This record gives sequence, C-alpha cells and structure tokens, in this order.
Amino acid sequence: MERDRIFLSPREVFDAIRDDFNQYGAQVPLYLNLCPLVFGAGGWARDSRGRGVWILIGSRGKMHLVEYRQLGDRICTKLETADLTLAQLAGICRQVFRTRAWPGESGAIEGVRIETGMEPFDCIQCGQCCRNIGYPKEAEESDVARWRKAGREDILRWVGLKRPESNGCVYRIWITPGTNQPAAVCPWLEKQPGTHRYRCRIHEVKPDICRQYPGSRKHALMTGCQGFEKAV
Repeated sequence: MERDRIFLSPREVFDAIRDDFNQYGAQVPLYLNLCPLVFGAGGWARDSRGRGVWILIGSRGKMHLVEYRQLGDRICTKLETADLTLAQLAGICRQVFRTRAWPGESGAIEGVRIETGMEPFDCIQCGQCCRNIGYPKEAEESDVARWRKAGREDILRWVGLKRPESNGCVYRIWITPGTNQPAAVCPWLEKQPGTHRYRCRIHEVKPDICRQYPGSRKHALMTGCQGFEKAV
C-alpha cells in the first residue's frame, strides 16, 4: 500500500464501507445521498417524523421503516448483493471516503483505487489519538512477536488475549496488569514539560494500529486529529 492511495478488490471495498459505517455512528447525510443509488429512486423515502427512511423490502412492494442507526448496515447488505460496475463502485467510494476513487487493476484483479488524502499530513504530537480514541484497541500477532523478540516484558504486561481464532489470536491493548480492565489512558503517553505536545515512550516499537493512524484524511477528521491543520 502506498501512503497516498490504496487498491481494494470489490470484496475489500464492501468490507471497508462496512467498517466505515460501524466506527463513526450514523452518518445521516451520507446515508441519504447513497439511498437513491442503492435502493433506486422509487425504493426508498424519508420518514416524515425524522426517524429514518422507508425502504422497499421483498417482492410484494411493502415499505419498512429503517432507523438511521440501522440504515448503514442495510445499505451495506444491499450493496453486497447489487450488480454494480466498477465505475459505480468507485463513485460510491468517493462519497463514503470523501476522496478520489477510480476503477483500476492490481495484477489480474480488478477493483478500485482510492486516494487516502494523507500527502499533507504532519503529526503535531497533540496526543488526540492516544488520549481520546476509545480503548481497548487491538494488537496484531506481529506486534506481540516483535515485543517478545525484543524482550519487552514491560509492554507485554499490558497486553491481554481477546480470543483465539483459527488463523491466529487477537490481543487487546492496553490492559492494566493483573486485571481484565483497559487502562484509562495509554500508559506509554507522556506530556512534554512546558509544551502542549506529547510523546510516545515506545515509539520505535509501538503497535501497528498506532503506527498506521490516521490512515486517511476522513478518519483524521472524524476522530479529531489535528495533523492536517497546517495544510488548510
């Protein structure tokens, strides 16, 4: 993956859209823009009481009310069964991810290329991502393997096993040692004296989920990251 763009297969596009809808809460203006594309001009209508939208379900032509908090999931399900061209899928990506997207190929796989908008990003060490984004986060097996190889028992003490899976394990961070409870704040975050800046005390070996943040301009804007402010 390049810093400024990614390639996604259609299946990966659907997964990315579902992840987007799940992590930010109901994005009502976005949902309303997508409804005509997903359900067709006559397949939906806004509820007059503002509770959600009415959509056509089944072959008998009956309309059902779907509340906004459930509408994202309904849109995702419909998208996954729709017969969309790559151009249409790219158009939906432009709306969902607020960036440029276009049909493309990677080897023999057709899909969509999406700009991340990360080119002007510059971390200003505001600490927003570490102080205010909810815990527990997840760590990859590669993170845990890296810490074990480096002998970082101090880090491993703050890692909890979430669940074993057939293809590996999922680990939770940061879990207060001796408990099953997430720490109130990241234990590795340190405010620099006399400044409004913060530093990570394990920066060189920090988890991939932290290393990759924010990943896209939209994610930065939706989670309060200030790293684009100089570019505005």
